[in-house]
Amino acid sequence: MDQGTKICPNCGTKMAIDAEICPKCGAMQAQPMGGYTTGPTQIQSQVQSRKKTGMFLLWGWLSAVVSLFIPIVGIVSIVLGSLTIKSKRVAAGVVLIVAAVIFIFWGMTGFAQGFFGAM
Repeated sequence: MDQGTKICPNCGTKMAIDAEICPKCGAMQAQPMGGYTTGPTQIQSQVQSRKKTGMFLLWGWLSAVVSLFIPIVGIVSIVLGSLTIKSKRVAAGVVLIVAAVIFIFWGMTGFAQGFFGAM
C-alpha cells in the first residue's frame, strides 16, 4: 500500500486516502481530526505558517502595550489581530483586537499621564 491510499475497514477495498465513502461498499470512512499530511513539504509549510502567526501575535501584543502610551500605534495591533484571524487562529486574533481597542481607549484617556504621575 502506498502513501496515497488506505483500506476500507468494512470490505478491504483499496481507495484514495482522502475518500469519505468506500467506492465498493459505500461505508463511511473515518477521517483523522488533523487531516492528512502528504509529505514533508506540507508539514514544512504548516510550521512556517505557525511561526508567521506567532510573529503576528508577538508584534500585535507589543504594539497593543505601546498603544497605552501612544494610542495611534494600536492600529498596528488591530491589523495584526486580523491577520491572525485570517491565519485560522480566531480566538487569539479576537482577544488581541479587543485588548488593542481597550488599550487605545485607555491611552487616549490619559493612561500615560497617570502612569508617569505615580512615579
